[in-house]
Amino acid sequence: MTAPPDTGDVREDINVVERSLDDPELFALLYDRYFTEVYRYLAARLGREQAEDLVADAFLLAFHGRHGFDPQRGTVRSWLFGIATNVVARHRRRKGRRLNALSKVAAEGSADGPEDRVTSQLAAPRDIQFSRQRAASRRPQIHDSGVLTDHA
Repeated sequence: MTAPPDTGDVREDINVVERSLDDPELFALLYDRYFTEVYRYLAARLGREQAEDLVADAFLLAFHGRHGFDPQRGTVRSWLFGIATNVVARHRRRKGRRLNALSKVAAEGSADGPEDRVTSQLAAPRDIQFSRQRAASRRPQIHDSGVLTDHA
């Protein structure tokens, strides 16, 4: 895990955010500085493949929301990790809604009669919970050495 930036870096980051309001290309400095940390954070929670897509979303949200950054509330680093946390939550909500919709469609399409339909609808939440638990157990792990592995 990377150590938090020192006071000089914190001030420089704040300066970059403020100056990027007039010169948007300066925001790339923050992207270069924090990409790896934010990517690892996302990969540890969602897996490498999802992290590759969502790290871009996190930085895009940060870029568009940079006018709202308040250095009194924390560092740029903590702000970026807060955005990444929100990206994870949004992704999980969307995935949950998608799984729920798919389970309803599958339950409706596979039931032969009223009894089968009721049985399928009762079993669907249990199947979704099992799938979520199985997916969570396969989440990549970052060890103290900073090495990312596929399973705990």
